Amino acid sequence: MNKERAKKSIAYCIGILILLVPLVSIVVVSIVTMPNLSYSDDLSGESEVDTEEAHIGAIEETITVNGIFDSSVIVENRIKSKSSEPVILVEEGDYVETGECIAEANGKKIYSAAAGVVSTIKENGVNVSIFIKSNDVDRIAVKVPAKYYDAIGKSTYVGTSEVKKIKGNFIKADRASSDGLSFNAYYTVPEGDYLLNSQVEVKLKTGLKKKKIIILNRKCLFLSSDGGYYVELYNDEEITKVPVEIGIVGDREVEVIAAKGEKQISKGQLFVKNDKDVLSEKNESTNAEVSTDESTDNEESKNMENDK
Repeated sequence: MNKERAKKSIAYCIGILILLVPLVSIVVVSIVTMPNLSYSDDLSGESEVDTEEAHIGAIEETITVNGIFDSSVIVENRIKSKSSEPVILVEEGDYVETGECIAEANGKKIYSAAAGVVSTIKENGVNVSIFIKSNDVDRIAVKVPAKYYDAIGKSTYVGTSEVKKIKGNFIKADRASSDGLSFNAYYTVPEGDYLLNSQVEVKLKTGLKKKKIIILNRKCLFLSSDGGYYVELYNDEEITKVPVEIGIVGDREVEVIAAKGEKQISKGQLFVKNDKDVLSEKNESTNAEVSTDESTDNEESKNMENDK
């Protein structure tokens, strides 16, 4: 009896194996023949990849700096004491109204000749000069990197004050600062109410231009780990990283040059767009700082020289 049962069990197992083999074969074949999912395949479809085409064009260089609403009018209040040193009642940076008492000398009160900000106080014994920058804003002052000095005379700007966009033209530029790294430039402002010394972001066109160059949207640039730049070439649903160097930078576009040893970028090639503008994030913050003291000193020294 036991032998009969053993034979039946073996036969039963063999039958199950015979039934399972085709099923296992079907599953294996299905897995092997499944489509190969890759980064490129996953990016297929225009709706999933935002691209921009390289083209040949012209750019005028644009830099972003911070400016201040400024006044070209500086009123000097001269105080001469016959005996003791004058008593100064204001400090640099104070706002004063016309007719406000700013000092006492010879037993008399000295009143401000203009409304504005006390920019500088010069003391020389019993003689004191209090300079007041007029409250009437008539220009924008910006600190510009020294390398743009030769081109800046042709420049214009577009700025943003609160929610209002403003435009203006170049007026003049001071000599380079003592460190030789920057200089102050001044631009017209349209009519309006502006707060003296308040800041405004300025996109400054330097006057430097290039024509017939390969241009890409600024958002096609990506920042590499070494601080350089690369672009992502999109071709037949495949993405290739291409290290690049940047040339002249415009407001919305940038000149791109393939890095040494890389295949040159051509007109008509498609490049993936970044979700941010890395050039704005990497903007030269040190060049964007505005020094109100330096511009004031330059103006006051000229006024004092003229008085002499």
